[in-house]
Amino acid sequence: MESIKRIDERTIEISLSTIVFEEDGLFVCLSPALNTSGYGSSREDAIESFKIVVEDFIEDNLRKEKLENALLALGWAYDDKEVHGDLDGKTLKREMSEYSGIATQGVFYAYSETIAAVA
Repeated sequence: MESIKRIDERTIEISLSTIVFEEDGLFVCLSPALNTSGYGSSREDAIESFKIVVEDFIEDNLRKEKLENALLALGWAYDDKEVHGDLDGKTLKREMSEYSGIATQGVFYAYSETIAAVA
């Protein structure tokens, strides 16, 4: 299960499932849950690129105070018994599901990180 939790004003804990595949000579690290990807000439480069993209996504949406809305628009939902509203201390989760249009061959990569964001 994919989850994002805001620990405090500047810290986000994130856990995502991604798939890394090769396309047209480049490696792509894709997260359908965030509709983001990174790419590079190797798997490692694609994963590093993806990490930068995710950090930028989180920081940009925090700066605009739009992270919660962006996640809800992508199909994320609050944990049971948590209500819509301030993301602080709450967890948004997204169940793994079938995605269409994604390469059928690739390596799954579990991405988990705590990001100290500029909010």
